[in-house]
Amino acid sequence: MTTIEEIQALTDNPRLLEFSAFVLAAAGDRPFPDYKSIDLMDIAPLVRFVWVLDFSHGIDDRPRFVFSGSHVDEHYGMNITGKCFEEIYVEPDFEIAIVGNYYQVYAQKKVAYTKRRVHYFDEFIERYKSAEAIMFPCSTNGEDVDYGIAFIEYAPTSKAPDEKIFRLL
Repeated sequence: MTTIEEIQALTDNPRLLEFSAFVLAAAGDRPFPDYKSIDLMDIAPLVRFVWVLDFSHGIDDRPRFVFSGSHVDEHYGMNITGKCFEEIYVEPDFEIAIVGNYYQVYAQKKVAYTKRRVHYFDEFIERYKSAEAIMFPCSTNGEDVDYGIAFIEYAPTSKAPDEKIFRLL
């Protein structure tokens, strides 16, 4: 499992680090935490930044969100619980960001970290946000990844580095 020191080498975001420490502590001496035994109320102030994907049917069947905090839902303008990335993700880097990063939490059983500027637009508005996220694999039986628990923080920005970081730990 990834260590908090590896995550601290990537970010100084205090909320992301607090979430990461919480998930790592939930794993204890197991290789992965068990999502079903995690009590998110233990980190109540962070729950609005949390989202969870159901990987119990693998990644070919379009994993669905089984939980999304209010910060995440506000970003998308709707409750995304029950939806999959294919229904909500509008950035042109789907293959890199989702398939090559988040879905690898399941495929490679690794932690995924991202930091990027996102561009959202429709016929009424165009906006940019910075986004920093981390997703951890979870396992009920300690071996097979069945959930991914994640934290993401969006912040309005007019400019941000064009570099997009997608890293598996």
